[in-house]
Amino acid sequence: MGMRKIKSILEADPEQILVLDISKPSPDLTALCDDSQVCFEKRPFSPVDIADKFLVIAATSNPELNRTIAELCHTSNILCNIVDAPVLSSFIVPASITHGDLTVAISTAGQSPALAKHLRQKLEDFFGNEYEQILVILGRLRPLLLALELTTEENTAIFRNVVSSGLLEALAQQDLDNAAASLRKTLPEDLHDKIGELLNGIA
Repeated sequence: MGMRKIKSILEADPEQILVLDISKPSPDLTALCDDSQVCFEKRPFSPVDIADKFLVIAATSNPELNRTIAELCHTSNILCNIVDAPVLSSFIVPASITHGDLTVAISTAGQSPALAKHLRQKLEDFFGNEYEQILVILGRLRPLLLALELTTEENTAIFRNVVSSGLLEALAQQDLDNAAASLRKTLPEDLHDKIGELLNGIA
């Protein structure tokens, strides 16, 4: 199983992740095993390994073994993902990019994990920290704006104007003066005194 998959499962706070491999664990995996939720065992797969499991990911280099694991999971009604074999899987894991609360997922419907990975690497260069920062600002803005009791249409227009303004560019340049100026242009005057609060700790 790839390190990225293990880390993403850990984010869901599982009771335990059992990792099996016939090879010695990599240094990165060894470090992850310091987490009490990760259990690594250097041995071949056994059918009893899926007992009482909620989710199984098979990433072996043996297609027959992957098929066997898929069949065992389907028989036991266990969610399974067979890497590079979407037809055998009950779900597909998309490639994803995460910046704070922003997550962008890329899926090729299992047809080409290599392309999904390539696109993820390209998009990682595109989505800088400014996207995480603007999401923080928008999260802070929402309750303040809703408290003004404007119409839904007015609220929607304000959020769209904030997103399409020069705020992202100002954040990318870590220019808080221009970020504040952008917010003054797009927010109702009743919220101008809240701009410092919206930008607190940003950049």
